[in-house]
Amino acid sequence: MFQLHVKRSAILACVGLGIAIAATVVMPKVYEGMCELSLNVGPSGRNVQPDVMEMVTNTETGGMAAQIGVLRSQGVFYRALTSDTLPSVRGQSLAKKYNLDITQAMKDLYPQVQVTGSQGSPVVKITTKAPNPQLAADLANALPEAFDDQRKETNDAGSATALEILQGRLTGASKQLDDKQNEIQAYKEQHKVVDIASDAMQTVNYSAQLEVQANAAQAELRANGSEINRIKAEMKKLDPTIIPSRSMVKSPEFKELESKLVSLQSLRVTELQRFTPESTKIREIDESIARTQAEINKIQQRYIQENYSETPNPQMQGLESQLMAANIAKYTIQSRLSSMQGVRAEKTKAILEMPKREKDFANLSRDLSMLEQMVRSYTAQLVQLKGERDRSFVASKQTFYASVNNIPTSPDIAKLAIVGIIGGAIVGVLLSFLNEAVRLPVRSSGQLTELTGLPVAATMPMLPGHKGRKLITKLKDKSFKPLESFRFMAFSLINPAEPGPKMVMFTGIGGGVGCSSAAAQFAIATAKSGVKTLLVDCDVRRPTLTKALDAQNKSGLSDMLNRSMLPSESDLTLDTEHKNLSFVPAGSERIDDLTEFSTSLIAGTLQNFRDKADVIVIDAPPCDVVSDTSRLVPYMDQVCVVVSAKSTSYKAVPVAYEILKRCGAKSIQLVLTHASPQDEPFARSSRYMINQG
Repeated sequence: MFQLHVKRSAILACVGLGIAIAATVVMPKVYEGMCELSLNVGPSGRNVQPDVMEMVTNTETGGMAAQIGVLRSQGVFYRALTSDTLPSVRGQSLAKKYNLDITQAMKDLYPQVQVTGSQGSPVVKITTKAPNPQLAADLANALPEAFDDQRKETNDAGSATALEILQGRLTGASKQLDDKQNEIQAYKEQHKVVDIASDAMQTVNYSAQLEVQANAAQAELRANGSEINRIKAEMKKLDPTIIPSRSMVKSPEFKELESKLVSLQSLRVTELQRFTPESTKIREIDESIARTQAEINKIQQRYIQENYSETPNPQMQGLESQLMAANIAKYTIQSRLSSMQGVRAEKTKAILEMPKREKDFANLSRDLSMLEQMVRSYTAQLVQLKGERDRSFVASKQTFYASVNNIPTSPDIAKLAIVGIIGGAIVGVLLSFLNEAVRLPVRSSGQLTELTGLPVAATMPMLPGHKGRKLITKLKDKSFKPLESFRFMAFSLINPAEPGPKMVMFTGIGGGVGCSSAAAQFAIATAKSGVKTLLVDCDVRRPTLTKALDAQNKSGLSDMLNRSMLPSESDLTLDTEHKNLSFVPAGSERIDDLTEFSTSLIAGTLQNFRDKADVIVIDAPPCDVVSDTSRLVPYMDQVCVVVSAKSTSYKAVPVAYEILKRCGAKSIQLVLTHASPQDEPFARSSRYMINQG
């Protein structure tokens, strides 16, 4: 039975392999393009006021994670498809070159873009997939160029905004300076002031410098406070721990939310060029970003699988380090500001003690000094920003360019073949066991007796195919020994209390159950016990015993029946190599079946067989397939029904029993073939027989 399961599984595994090969032929091919890009991550280094610097940096690409997000965004992908100014496309966009529908390409090709990077390294790997190997390579090379193109465009817009702001402030400060100079001139003319005492002027100038320094320190303190608030806000969005083996298998819903978040962040960067962070437009975008982030956090546990070995979050650690540095800077600025305010208070007190006229003049001089310093600062910043406008942008460096790879990544014939073979084998095993479960086969003689109530006279174990064929061919050898169970069957049949010849018929249920082998072994076992035995091959359609004993062309049963004469008129029995055993072959003349002959002729023939031996063994065709057996049953003293544990269904046994009973069978016994040698009596595999050997 195990071999049958293996055979069925092997067949369906081959079918699965065929289906896998067919699938690789039918499925569309997918090719991969891969390039590597070194991102430019770092501060711009501009020496401008914090609020202007914030406006500039908000329009530039941020850290590593932010750059990867922009590189993976739909905007960069769309630019790579549609732009005809990129160096690699040579004046013709990829959409036109490959005749792509933009909407369909965004739907089919964009989800297959992967951007991966490793912690601590600015190098990222860009992988694209497309049905055309050249398109996959061109798309992989165009993405870094589209990314830098967008970065440069954003950088130019930010620099232009910063220049506009600084120019406006410089113009305002210059006008205030002119007004203050005119005011001082008018004051001098009104109060006839020619000069201020040297010590008073020094005091005023020093106080003015202290105020400028204090204002600068306060500006630094405000910028530092903004940075601390930003870091704390970022820390609130992060978990203190991460999962190292986090599985990044994301659902379409999760990917859509991520893309939406990137688009909103990009929109916020663009709108900051036109609106202030406190404007209604920017607040609405911030609320949308917060809601989208909340939705991502809400479904993250359902769509991202992770193990639970918690380790510190490197990003959280980085933010904590930044927060610590910002706090230290805050305390330093506060200490410096406190010291300046103390000195300034002393100088202010000295100024207040001056005469009213000198105090007014000192205030005017101080304001003038502050405005002059402010104009000089704005002028220097404006000159620096104009000079760095073209030098501030540093393009990312493509360290590895994608080349055409004509080997498709999908379908993977090896994986499909393995899946097909394994799947086919599994289906084969399941179907085989299901078939056996539905068929209700008989496994052992004990089970057969329990289910049918009929005795099992003998069993024949399951033999491999080559051994089973050798068993039939060795029947004619003098050295052949029948199985122990058939010896027992022969001894139990020989009953001295019942004299006279006995006629035993072997018939099977269906074909291929080992009926001829069982009949021959029983006949040989009976002959070896000293009883004169006659073996008759009555299966005229498939004369297995006649072929096994090399009697194909010799006269036999068919010749007797066709001549319509009693066998006594011509002795057609053949001697065998086995003592006390004779054989009547199926005959040299062909007949279709036994039902064509009269009952008297059949009865006379069988009676003649009784006169020739003490035990007559009849090998008959299956009782549930042809009606030949029905003609012979009434004349039999014993009918042995051969049942196969491999192929006979339990339901077929009662049907065969009913057929034989209705034909007049006197006694019916069962013979189980293809049985397990470990579960049957007289088994060669028993410990006793093994120890004996």
